[in-house]
Parts: sequence; C-alpha cells; structure tokens
Amino acid sequence: TTEGYLPLRQYIAGRYMKRQGISIDADEILITNGSQQGLDLISKVFIDKGDDIIIERPGYLGAIQALSVYEPQFHAVDLLEDGVDIEMLKKAVEEYSPKLFYSVPNFQNPSGITYSELKRQQTAQIIKRSNTIMIEDDPYGELRFIGKDTPSMKAFLDDAVLLGSFSKIVSPGIRMGWIAAKKHIMEKLIIVKQAADLHSNYFSQRIVFQYLQDNDIDGHISKIRALYKQQRNCM
Repeated sequence: TTEGYLPLRQYIAGRYMKRQGISIDADEILITNGSQQGLDLISKVFIDKGDDIIIERPGYLGAIQALSVYEPQFHAVDLLEDGVDIEMLKKAVEEYSPKLFYSVPNFQNPSGITYSELKRQQTAQIIKRSNTIMIEDDPYGELRFIGKDTPSMKAFLDDAVLLGSFSKIVSPGIRMGWIAAKKHIMEKLIIVKQAADLHSNYFSQRIVFQYLQDNDIDGHISKIRALYKQQRNCM
C-alpha cells in the first residue's frame, strides 16, 4: 500500500503513545523515503507559487531547498535561546496569513536550540487562532543526552503535522521516515505520494520492522546518547 507496511505504522503510532502520550492512529501515518520526501510531499499539497510561509532563522537548509522548488514567499522569524521569538511569529502570522509554519522544535538544525514548554504553548496558541498549519520536524527528539524531554507540539496543537525519521535512531542509509497528519490531510498526501513513487521500498520497511521487533531500540538509543554526550563534553 502507498501508506506503508501496516505493522510498521502501528509500531510508530504505539511509540508516540508510549514516549509522549500522543494518540495517533496508524491510518494517520505515511511512510516516506526519509523525512526529506515528507517535506516535498507536504509542499506539493499545500504550496502554490507566491504563497506565504514562515520558517525559522537560522533555518534548516534541507527544508529551504525542498520548499523553494514550489516558489513560496519565505518570512523568517528569529530564534531566541528558548525557541522562536513569539512577538515576531505573532506579527508574521497576522500580517501574512501564511499557509505553513515550518519548525524544528527539538535541537534545531543548525542552531541546536530547543523550544521550552512555555514557548511551545505560546506558539500553539498563535497557530490555533490562524489558518496556518504547523509542520513539526523532529528527527532529533530521541537523542537528548542532557535535561528532560519536552512535549511534542502535537500535545498542544492537535492539527500539527509531524515529520519523523529512523535515520538518527536506526540507520541513515535506509532513507526511511514518516509523516503523521490528520486524515483529511493524509488523504491528499497519499495522492501525491502515489504520483511520486507509488510507495516506499516495501522490503526495507519489513526489515526495519523486524529489526525493531528483534532488538531493544531504547537500549540502542541509550548507547547513541552516551556517545553524543561524550563527544559534546570533549568539544
């Protein structure tokens, strides 16, 4: 199926509930060729030439490249030490009524900044009062090696679209990620996914699922966290 191997999607949904207490149905998950393809599919669905969208400053180059293909008007909002500049975001949303706000709330690339819980709540309130759709890209959330985890934007903003990836926790070479979105959005994403490549590599999906069944992924992530912390302390 275009949506992806069902047991793998069920696993992803179950992990959202286990780790973050977020209820996402397996039918609200689409397997993609890395989260980079997720950005492309989202852009195809939402962006027409000249549409206004908001990105963070500094912004993730891979996302800027993917979005730029569809020729939107970018409006950048600054990042502070605890997340996005709320006043700038509020002003941009009110002034431009943007289609999308693309954000990396956990260990943002390239700044490394993580949104505080308060900033997440404030951001959610601004987006709720608008027609803007929040895109939360979260490839790094499980790699925290200092401090406590913060809730996903989805905890405060039910309509947020999430991007996830196995690249950082299993293997980057498999190029496998996913989009989690409400069903009315997912319907459109499935159509453009079918047009792009019919479905992501089914064999690889089965391999990843079997790996997750046969191995302790949390133990593996703990090793990664310890190594990253050691490298960070060295730097």
